[in-house]
Amino acid sequence: MLAARAVSPVVGIALLLALTVVTSSVVAVGALDLATEQTAPPQATFDATADASTGRVTITHRGGEAIDVDELELVVTVDGEELRRQPPVPFFSARGFVSGPTGPFNVAADQRWTAGESASFAIAGTNGPVVSHGAVVVVTLVVEGNIVASVRSVAAGRTGQRSAALREDRSGQSAASSGSMLSLPLSRSPAMSGVTSSSGSTLSLPPSRSPAMSGSVSSAGLVPSVSGSPGTRAIVVIATSGS
Repeated sequence: MLAARAVSPVVGIALLLALTVVTSSVVAVGALDLATEQTAPPQATFDATADASTGRVTITHRGGEAIDVDELELVVTVDGEELRRQPPVPFFSARGFVSGPTGPFNVAADQRWTAGESASFAIAGTNGPVVSHGAVVVVTLVVEGNIVASVRSVAAGRTGQRSAALREDRSGQSAASSGSMLSLPLSRSPAMSGVTSSSGSTLSLPPSRSPAMSGSVSSAGLVPSVSGSPGTRAIVVIATSGS
C-alpha cells in the first residue's frame, strides 16, 4: 500500500510534463506556420519593355496574386549598373524621373496591382546610366525584402529620336510660313523660274540684261512687275493662301 502511494505522485508529474511538452510543440508549430504565411512573397509573373527614345520602362502584371504597390520596391539596372536614383513607387514627381508615372506606380491611382494591368515610369536625362538603343534593362520587384520577380528587356528605339523629330517639325513650320520676303540682285542673278510658293504660284525672272522683272499670276490674282537700272535689288513677296 505504501509503495503504491509513493508511485502516484511520480506518475502525475510525468503526465504533467508530457502534457506540457505536447502543448508547447503545438504552439510552436502554429507560430511557425503563421510566420511563414506572413513573410511568403506574393506569387506573380511579369514582363517589361524599355523605350530608348523616351526613357520609359513599362512593366505588365501577367498573372498571379495582386501586388500592393505601397509595399513594393523596384531596383532598376541598365547594362548591369544600377540607376543613380531608383523609382520610389508609388510617386507622381521624383528626382531623376519624368513626372506622372502610369498605372499603379502613380500615387493617384489604385495601388492594388492586379493581373492585366501595366505600370510605367520614364527615366529623366538627369538620371543615369542612359537607356540607349540595345541597352539591357532589368527591373527587380521586391516586397518586404523578398524578390517577387526579375524582368529583363532590351531597349528599342533610338536615344534622342523625339528631340530630333521636334527640331524637324519646327524647321518645317518656319520654312512654310506665309508672306516670306525674297530679295534678289537684278544685275547679277541670271534667271530663275519654276519657284513654287506654298499656294502653287510660279515666279519667273528674266536674265540680268533685262531691266524688267515679271511673274505669273499669284494666288491673289496680281502680276508683280519691277523695273529699274542694273544693280538695284527687287523685293518680291510670295503670296500664299491663308488657312
